[in-house]
Amino acid sequence: MVDFAFNIWESAPDAMVGFVPRVHWPEKSNDDEGKYYKYSGWWYVWWTGTYSMVLSKAAFFHNKYLTLYTNGVQSSIRQFITKNRNCEDIAMSFLAANATCSSYMG
Repeated sequence: MVDFAFNIWESAPDAMVGFVPRVHWPEKSNDDEGKYYKYSGWWYVWWTGTYSMVLSKAAFFHNKYLTLYTNGVQSSIRQFITKNRNCEDIAMSFLAANATCSSYMG
């Protein structure tokens, strides 16, 4: 399984390829103008077959994203991650998608 994922990543080295898919979508509300998102875990992905990100805890990605993460993530995001000790994997997934100008809804 790991070899298969690595081979997939080798064919698209700018992508994140991993084993922990998640899904997010804009919260539908007139009050917040799409500023908030809903987030669902593995069960939603399993039932629907839809995902929009891969978490970095079990993923292959190019090491250039580590430099981008260290130097390019907004300070407000870094502060949130540091304060809550959470969401660094989501930030990395969005960083990689933004860097490649890609998005995917599986």
